Amino acid sequence: VHDNQLISLPSAIGDLSELMRLVISHNQLPSIPADICRLGKLQYLGLEHNQLTHLPGEICQLHSLEVLNVNNNKLKSLPDSLGRLSLTQLNISNNGIESLPDAIGSMPRLKELEASHNRLTTLPSFAGCSSLQRLFFRHNRLTTGPQVGKE
Repeated sequence: VHDNQLISLPSAIGDLSELMRLVISHNQLPSIPADICRLGKLQYLGLEHNQLTHLPGEICQLHSLEVLNVNNNKLKSLPDSLGRLSLTQLNISNNGIESLPDAIGSMPRLKELEASHNRLTTLPSFAGCSSLQRLFFRHNRLTTGPQVGKE
């Protein structure tokens, strides 16, 4: 359903229990139904280039999710529950995010975080991100760099 003019998704999307990859990018979605969080085998979720203003807190129920891409939306914040995911890649660039939940710094499988072009002024400690390989924070409002060593 990539590159359409979708403004909503049916709640029945949560019934696709075997779905592993879902790309709903380049649409007009202002939100996603919490039912999407019932996709227990989902590994990749592409929601980039929509009109999303928030992510449901239930997103932490996507236990198999490895890659989440929500760049180019209208997000101002992220749910604290995001830190409970086993993500390896997270792209939140080109939003209006002002701060990151502390729990993002405790994601041991996270390898890459792309958070450029937001409104970040501070960062959490990334001491719990033992697999971290790449951090991108270009074009934010940061005055200090990220703490990545052991606390």
